[in-house]
Amino acid sequence: MVTGSLQPGVGAGALRLGASQSEIRSVLGAPARVVHDLPLAYLYAYPGEGVEIDFAVPQGRAAGLFFYGHNWNGLGHAAVQTAEGIGFAMRREEVLARLGVPAGSDDAYVLDRRFHTAWLYYPTGIQFHFDAEGRMVIIAICPACRS
Repeated sequence: MVTGSLQPGVGAGALRLGASQSEIRSVLGAPARVVHDLPLAYLYAYPGEGVEIDFAVPQGRAAGLFFYGHNWNGLGHAAVQTAEGIGFAMRREEVLARLGVPAGSDDAYVLDRRFHTAWLYYPTGIQFHFDAEGRMVIIAICPACRS
């Protein structure tokens, strides 16, 4: 199980943005699945760990770290949280109360019979996704915005 403190714009523990495939494999082992049909990216999936790593093409470096909670879409649970104590199952309102107004957000919606999570994005390099009941189910670490 992946555990640790999330650092926006950086990573979690030994999992870091900018890491190579071999660096990710040294931490998590071989991925259970590799998804190649994404535009300008490919994904290492570790469903038992509740983690997916997005690699940018052609650099082959980790461009996004996705942590899943509470068996979202059949994935395992990553036991991670931010230094502020923000973690899975928290409600959107709780995140807003702790971090303030996000740089971007969207409400949940259904498109072509597929549910799309509600989300909050902060320019420090972290994004939170919420299920239909408003509970946090995904935390994404991405590069921080440059001002």
